[in-house]
Amino acid sequence: MSRICDLCSKVKMTNQSGIHRHSGKWHRKAPKSSRSWGVNLRTVHMDTGAGTEKMHLCTSCLKKTKVVEK
Repeated sequence: MSRICDLCSKVKMTNQSGIHRHSGKWHRKAPKSSRSWGVNLRTVHMDTGAGTEKMHLCTSCLKKTKVVEK
C-alpha cells in the first residue's frame, strides 16, 4: 500500500530538524539532520453512486467527507 491520500494526494514530507546548542561558535550552533513526516491515513469505506468503495484517506479529508460504517 502506498502512503498517499486518495482524495488530496498528500504524501510524506521531508525537511531538516535542528538541535540547538547554546555553546561554541556560530557555525556549530544548530546542526541539521534530515527527518520525515508521514501522512496520517485511515482505511475507510466510501459511499459512491454504484456502491461502497475502499479508500485510504488522510484525517483532514476524513473530516470533510461522509464515511459509511461497515
